[in-house]
Amino acid sequence: MKETLLTGATGFIGGYLTDELMARGHHLRLLVRRRNAQIDQFEKNGAKIFLGDFTDNDLVKRAVENCGTVIHVAGATKKNSEKEYFEGNTRFTEKLLAPLTKEQRFILVSSQAAAGPSTGNQPVVESDPPRPLTWYGRSKLAAEESVKRWGADHDNNYLILRPCSVFGPGERDIYTIFKMLDRNVLTLLGTGEKRFSVIYVADLSAAIIAAAEGTVTGKTFFVCNDAPVSWREFSEEIRVAMGKKNLLRLMIPEWLAAPVGHTAGLIGKMVGKTFPVNGQKVIEMKQDAWICSNDAIRKELGWRQQVPLDRAMRDTVDWYRRNGWLSA
Repeated sequence: MKETLLTGATGFIGGYLTDELMARGHHLRLLVRRRNAQIDQFEKNGAKIFLGDFTDNDLVKRAVENCGTVIHVAGATKKNSEKEYFEGNTRFTEKLLAPLTKEQRFILVSSQAAAGPSTGNQPVVESDPPRPLTWYGRSKLAAEESVKRWGADHDNNYLILRPCSVFGPGERDIYTIFKMLDRNVLTLLGTGEKRFSVIYVADLSAAIIAAAEGTVTGKTFFVCNDAPVSWREFSEEIRVAMGKKNLLRLMIPEWLAAPVGHTAGLIGKMVGKTFPVNGQKVIEMKQDAWICSNDAIRKELGWRQQVPLDRAMRDTVDWYRRNGWLSA
Protein backbone atom coordinates (compact mmCIF):
# COMPACT_ATOMS: atom_id res chain seq x y z
CA MET A 1 0.00 0.00 0.00
CA LYS A 2 1.35 3.41 -1.00
CA GLU A 3 1.68 6.05 1.69
CA THR A 4 -1.13 8.48 2.43
CA LEU A 5 -0.52 12.14 3.24
CA LEU A 6 -2.91 13.74 5.72
CA THR A 7 -3.13 17.39 6.68
CA GLY A 8 -4.81 18.63 9.84
CA ALA A 9 -3.70 15.88 12.24
CA THR A 10 -3.42 18.37 15.11
CA GLY A 11 -7.13 19.23 14.77
CA PHE A 12 -10.33 17.63 16.00
CA ILE A 13 -11.28 15.75 12.80
CA GLY A 14 -7.74 15.13 11.61
CA GLY A 15 -6.59 13.68 14.91
CA TYR A 16 -9.48 11.22 15.02
CA LEU A 17 -8.96 10.32 11.36
CA THR A 18 -5.24 9.68 11.91
CA ASP A 19 -6.01 7.05 14.54
CA GLU A 20 -8.57 5.38 12.28
CA LEU A 21 -6.30 5.33 9.23
CA MET A 22 -3.40 3.85 11.19
CA ALA A 23 -5.71 1.23 12.68
CA ARG A 24 -6.63 0.23 9.11
CA GLY A 25 -2.99 -0.20 8.16
CA HIS A 26 -2.41 3.00 6.21
CA HIS A 27 1.20 4.17 6.08
CA LEU A 28 0.79 7.82 6.99
CA ARG A 29 2.63 11.02 6.33
CA LEU A 30 1.42 13.99 8.39
CA LEU A 31 1.95 17.56 7.20
CA VAL A 32 1.64 19.75 10.31
CA ARG A 33 2.61 23.27 11.31
CA ARG A 34 3.45 22.43 14.90
CA ARG A 35 4.25 19.52 17.15
CA ASN A 36 2.31 18.46 20.22
CA ALA A 37 2.05 15.35 22.36
CA GLN A 38 -0.46 13.82 19.96
CA ILE A 39 1.84 14.25 16.95
CA ASP A 40 4.72 12.79 18.95
CA GLN A 41 2.58 9.72 19.64
CA PHE A 42 1.58 9.40 15.99
CA GLU A 43 5.27 9.44 15.08
CA LYS A 44 6.02 6.74 17.65
CA ASN A 45 3.26 4.69 16.04
CA GLY A 46 4.95 4.93 12.65
CA ALA A 47 3.71 8.13 10.99
CA LYS A 48 6.23 10.26 9.09
CA ILE A 49 6.08 13.89 10.18
CA PHE A 50 6.61 16.81 7.80
CA LEU A 51 6.83 19.91 9.96
CA GLY A 52 6.40 23.42 8.59
CA ASP A 53 4.11 25.83 6.78
CA PHE A 54 2.28 25.20 3.51
CA THR A 55 4.03 28.26 2.04
CA ASP A 56 7.24 26.19 2.03
CA ASN A 57 7.08 24.78 -1.50
CA ASP A 58 9.98 22.38 -0.97
CA LEU A 59 8.37 20.94 2.16
CA VAL A 60 5.04 20.42 0.40
CA LYS A 61 6.74 18.81 -2.58
CA ARG A 62 8.62 16.36 -0.33
CA ALA A 63 5.47 15.61 1.65
CA VAL A 64 3.38 14.63 -1.38
CA GLU A 65 6.12 13.02 -3.48
CA ASN A 66 5.24 9.44 -4.46
CA CYS A 67 2.35 9.14 -2.02
CA GLY A 68 -0.80 7.45 -3.30
CA THR A 69 -3.44 9.67 -1.74
CA VAL A 70 -3.59 13.15 -0.23
CA ILE A 71 -6.36 13.75 2.30
CA HIS A 72 -6.66 17.46 2.95
CA VAL A 73 -8.48 18.15 6.21
CA ALA A 74 -6.58 21.19 7.53
CA GLY A 75 -7.95 24.67 7.03
CA ALA A 76 -8.86 28.02 8.54
CA THR A 77 -12.02 28.01 10.64
CA LYS A 78 -11.56 30.98 12.98
CA LYS A 79 -10.15 34.10 11.35
CA ASN A 80 -10.91 37.81 11.48
CA SER A 81 -10.67 38.64 7.76
CA GLU A 82 -11.70 37.21 4.41
CA LYS A 83 -8.09 37.30 3.26
CA GLU A 84 -7.03 35.00 6.11
CA TYR A 85 -9.73 32.49 5.22
CA PHE A 86 -8.66 32.41 1.57
CA GLU A 87 -5.02 32.00 2.59
CA GLY A 88 -5.79 29.13 4.97
CA ASN A 89 -8.34 27.32 2.81
CA THR A 90 -7.97 28.17 -0.88
CA ARG A 91 -4.24 28.89 -1.16
CA PHE A 92 -3.30 25.95 1.04
CA THR A 93 -5.31 23.63 -1.21
CA GLU A 94 -3.68 25.04 -4.33
CA LYS A 95 -0.20 24.57 -2.84
CA LEU A 96 -0.93 20.88 -2.22
CA LEU A 97 -2.33 20.35 -5.70
CA ALA A 98 0.56 21.99 -7.58
CA PRO A 99 3.10 19.12 -7.38
CA LEU A 100 0.61 16.26 -7.73
CA THR A 101 0.41 13.93 -10.71
CA LYS A 102 -2.74 12.39 -12.15
CA GLU A 103 -1.82 9.07 -10.55
CA GLN A 104 -2.24 10.60 -7.10
CA ARG A 105 -5.68 10.75 -5.51
CA PHE A 106 -6.81 13.97 -3.82
CA ILE A 107 -9.54 14.06 -1.16
CA LEU A 108 -10.69 17.52 -0.10
CA VAL A 109 -12.65 17.79 3.14
CA SER A 110 -14.61 20.94 2.44
CA SER A 111 -17.77 22.09 4.24
CA GLN A 112 -21.52 22.46 3.89
CA ALA A 113 -20.77 26.17 4.22
CA ALA A 114 -19.45 26.08 0.64
CA ALA A 115 -22.96 25.21 -0.53
CA GLY A 116 -24.82 27.58 1.75
CA PRO A 117 -28.05 27.14 3.72
CA SER A 118 -31.17 25.25 2.77
CA THR A 119 -34.69 26.56 2.41
CA GLY A 120 -37.11 25.32 5.04
CA ASN A 121 -37.17 21.52 5.19
CA GLN A 122 -35.85 21.07 1.65
CA PRO A 123 -32.29 19.69 1.92
CA VAL A 124 -29.48 21.03 -0.21
CA VAL A 125 -28.20 18.47 -2.73
CA GLU A 126 -25.00 18.31 -4.75
CA SER A 127 -26.61 19.61 -7.96
CA ASP A 128 -27.85 22.82 -6.33
CA PRO A 129 -25.94 25.98 -7.27
CA PRO A 130 -23.68 26.96 -4.35
CA ARG A 131 -24.53 30.16 -2.47
CA PRO A 132 -22.02 30.52 0.36
CA LEU A 133 -22.78 33.40 2.73
CA THR A 134 -19.60 33.80 4.77
CA TRP A 135 -15.89 34.32 4.25
CA TYR A 136 -15.35 30.75 5.38
CA GLY A 137 -17.93 29.35 2.98
CA ARG A 138 -16.62 31.34 0.02
CA SER A 139 -13.03 30.29 0.70
CA LYS A 140 -14.07 26.64 0.89
CA LEU A 141 -16.01 26.90 -2.37
CA ALA A 142 -12.99 28.52 -4.02
CA ALA A 143 -10.88 25.57 -2.79
CA GLU A 144 -13.39 23.16 -4.34
CA GLU A 145 -13.18 25.01 -7.64
CA SER A 146 -9.38 24.79 -7.55
CA VAL A 147 -9.64 21.02 -7.04
CA LYS A 148 -12.02 20.70 -9.98
CA ARG A 149 -9.69 22.70 -12.24
CA TRP A 150 -6.81 20.44 -11.19
CA GLY A 151 -9.00 17.42 -11.82
CA ALA A 152 -9.78 18.51 -15.37
CA ASP A 153 -6.12 17.93 -16.23
CA HIS A 154 -5.56 14.93 -13.93
CA ASP A 155 -8.21 12.35 -14.89
CA ASN A 156 -10.60 13.80 -12.28
CA ASN A 157 -8.70 11.85 -9.64
CA TYR A 158 -10.35 13.63 -6.71
CA LEU A 159 -13.34 13.59 -4.39
CA ILE A 160 -14.80 16.51 -2.44
CA LEU A 161 -16.63 15.89 0.82
CA ARG A 162 -18.86 18.52 2.42
CA PRO A 163 -19.44 17.66 6.09
CA CYS A 164 -22.19 19.48 7.96
CA SER A 165 -21.84 20.43 11.65
CA VAL A 166 -19.45 17.91 13.22
CA PHE A 167 -19.45 16.96 16.91
CA GLY A 168 -17.71 14.38 19.05
CA PRO A 169 -14.84 13.86 21.50
CA GLY A 170 -12.41 16.77 21.41
CA GLU A 171 -14.66 19.19 19.48
CA ARG A 172 -14.61 22.74 20.91
CA ASP A 173 -17.38 24.78 19.25
CA ILE A 174 -20.54 22.73 19.78
CA TYR A 175 -18.89 21.81 23.09
CA THR A 176 -20.07 25.25 24.27
CA ILE A 177 -23.59 23.79 24.59
CA PHE A 178 -22.27 20.90 26.69
CA LYS A 179 -20.40 23.36 28.87
CA MET A 180 -23.48 25.53 29.46
CA LEU A 181 -25.58 22.48 30.31
CA ASP A 182 -22.86 21.40 32.73
CA ARG A 183 -23.66 24.65 34.53
CA ASN A 184 -27.38 23.79 34.43
CA VAL A 185 -28.13 26.44 31.80
CA LEU A 186 -29.77 25.79 28.43
CA THR A 187 -29.51 28.69 25.99
CA LEU A 188 -31.40 28.74 22.69
CA LEU A 189 -31.53 31.40 19.99
CA GLY A 190 -35.14 32.32 19.31
CA THR A 191 -37.45 29.34 19.66
CA GLY A 192 -34.69 26.80 19.03
CA GLU A 193 -36.70 25.25 16.20
CA LYS A 194 -34.30 26.01 13.35
CA ARG A 195 -33.10 22.75 11.86
CA PHE A 196 -29.66 21.64 10.76
CA SER A 197 -27.75 18.53 9.72
CA VAL A 198 -25.15 16.99 12.01
CA ILE A 199 -22.53 14.26 11.78
CA TYR A 200 -20.63 12.38 14.48
CA VAL A 201 -16.86 12.47 13.98
CA ALA A 202 -16.65 8.65 13.82
CA ASP A 203 -19.14 8.55 10.96
CA LEU A 204 -17.39 11.41 9.16
CA SER A 205 -14.07 9.60 9.52
CA ALA A 206 -15.62 6.48 7.99
CA ALA A 207 -16.87 8.56 5.05
CA ILE A 208 -13.42 10.05 4.43
CA ILE A 209 -11.82 6.60 4.54
CA ALA A 210 -14.45 5.26 2.14
CA ALA A 211 -13.61 8.11 -0.24
CA ALA A 212 -9.87 7.48 0.02
CA GLU A 213 -10.09 3.70 -0.40
CA GLY A 214 -12.79 3.65 -3.06
CA THR A 215 -12.65 4.05 -6.82
CA VAL A 216 -15.27 6.77 -7.35
CA THR A 217 -13.71 9.97 -8.72
CA GLY A 218 -14.66 13.45 -9.82
CA LYS A 219 -17.60 13.80 -7.42
CA THR A 220 -18.77 16.04 -4.58
CA PHE A 221 -20.70 14.56 -1.65
CA PHE A 222 -22.43 15.96 1.41
CA VAL A 223 -21.77 13.99 4.60
CA CYS A 224 -24.49 14.08 7.25
CA ASN A 225 -26.72 11.98 9.48
CA ASP A 226 -29.86 10.48 8.01
CA ALA A 227 -32.14 12.94 9.81
CA PRO A 228 -31.69 16.64 10.65
CA VAL A 229 -32.47 18.03 14.09
CA SER A 230 -33.57 21.32 15.59
CA TRP A 231 -31.32 23.10 18.07
CA ARG A 232 -33.91 22.31 20.73
CA GLU A 233 -33.83 18.58 19.86
CA PHE A 234 -30.03 18.55 19.71
CA SER A 235 -29.74 20.24 23.11
CA GLU A 236 -32.27 17.79 24.53
CA GLU A 237 -30.11 14.86 23.36
CA ILE A 238 -27.16 16.41 25.19
CA ARG A 239 -29.27 17.01 28.32
CA VAL A 240 -30.37 13.38 28.41
CA ALA A 241 -26.82 12.11 27.84
CA MET A 242 -25.59 14.29 30.70
CA GLY A 243 -28.42 13.24 33.00
CA LYS A 244 -29.48 16.84 33.65
CA LYS A 245 -32.97 17.53 34.99
CA ASN A 246 -33.36 20.97 36.56
CA LEU A 247 -32.15 23.63 34.12
CA LEU A 248 -32.35 27.37 33.74
CA ARG A 249 -33.72 27.80 30.22
CA LEU A 250 -32.80 31.04 28.45
CA MET A 251 -34.38 32.04 25.15
CA ILE A 252 -32.24 34.68 23.44
CA PRO A 253 -34.18 36.95 21.03
CA GLU A 254 -32.81 36.73 17.50
CA TRP A 255 -32.59 40.51 17.19
CA LEU A 256 -29.86 40.48 19.85
CA ALA A 257 -27.59 38.21 17.82
CA ALA A 258 -26.51 40.79 15.23
CA PRO A 259 -25.29 43.57 17.60
CA VAL A 260 -23.61 41.04 19.89
CA GLY A 261 -21.89 39.33 16.97
CA HIS A 262 -20.81 42.62 15.39
CA THR A 263 -19.34 43.84 18.68
CA ALA A 264 -17.54 40.55 19.28
CA GLY A 265 -16.09 40.72 15.78
CA LEU A 266 -14.73 44.22 16.33
CA ILE A 267 -13.21 43.26 19.67
CA GLY A 268 -11.71 40.15 18.09
CA LYS A 269 -9.94 42.20 15.44
CA MET A 270 -8.58 44.55 18.11
CA VAL A 271 -7.18 41.78 20.32
CA GLY A 272 -6.32 39.30 17.55
CA LYS A 273 -8.77 36.65 18.70
CA THR A 274 -11.86 35.10 17.13
CA PHE A 275 -14.81 34.60 19.48
CA PRO A 276 -17.40 31.79 19.12
CA VAL A 277 -20.07 34.39 18.31
CA ASN A 278 -19.11 37.03 15.75
CA GLY A 279 -20.57 38.76 12.73
CA GLN A 280 -19.81 35.87 10.37
CA LYS A 281 -21.28 33.30 12.76
CA VAL A 282 -24.44 35.39 13.15
CA ILE A 283 -24.95 35.29 9.38
CA GLU A 284 -25.09 31.49 9.64
CA MET A 285 -27.26 31.48 12.76
CA LYS A 286 -29.91 33.71 11.19
CA GLN A 287 -30.63 31.32 8.29
CA ASP A 288 -33.86 29.32 8.29
CA ALA A 289 -32.10 25.95 8.05
CA TRP A 290 -28.82 24.17 7.27
CA ILE A 291 -30.05 20.81 5.99
CA CYS A 292 -28.27 18.62 3.42
CA SER A 293 -28.85 15.15 1.98
CA ASN A 294 -26.67 12.04 2.23
CA ASP A 295 -28.48 10.20 -0.57
CA ALA A 296 -25.63 10.58 -3.07
CA ILE A 297 -22.81 9.37 -0.84
CA ARG A 298 -24.90 6.42 0.34
CA LYS A 299 -25.65 5.40 -3.24
CA GLU A 300 -22.21 5.94 -4.79
CA LEU A 301 -19.77 5.20 -1.96
CA GLY A 302 -21.89 2.78 0.04
CA TRP A 303 -21.33 4.84 3.19
CA ARG A 304 -23.96 4.73 5.93
CA GLN A 305 -24.46 6.52 9.23
CA GLN A 306 -23.50 3.92 11.81
CA VAL A 307 -23.77 5.68 15.17
CA PRO A 308 -27.24 6.69 16.42
CA LEU A 309 -27.41 10.24 17.76
CA ASP A 310 -28.17 9.21 21.34
CA ARG A 311 -25.19 6.85 21.48
CA ALA A 312 -22.92 9.43 19.91
CA MET A 313 -23.98 11.92 22.58
CA ARG A 314 -23.31 9.46 25.41
CA ASP A 315 -19.86 8.66 24.02
CA THR A 316 -19.07 12.35 23.63
CA VAL A 317 -20.20 13.21 27.15
CA ASP A 318 -18.16 10.28 28.53
CA TRP A 319 -15.05 11.57 26.74
CA TYR A 320 -15.53 15.14 27.95
CA ARG A 321 -15.91 13.90 31.51
CA ARG A 322 -12.93 11.54 31.39
CA ASN A 323 -10.76 14.36 30.10
CA GLY A 324 -11.97 16.98 32.57
CA TRP A 325 -13.95 19.10 30.10
CA LEU A 326 -17.17 18.45 32.04
CA SER A 327 -17.78 17.75 35.70
CA ALA A 328 -18.14 14.10 36.67
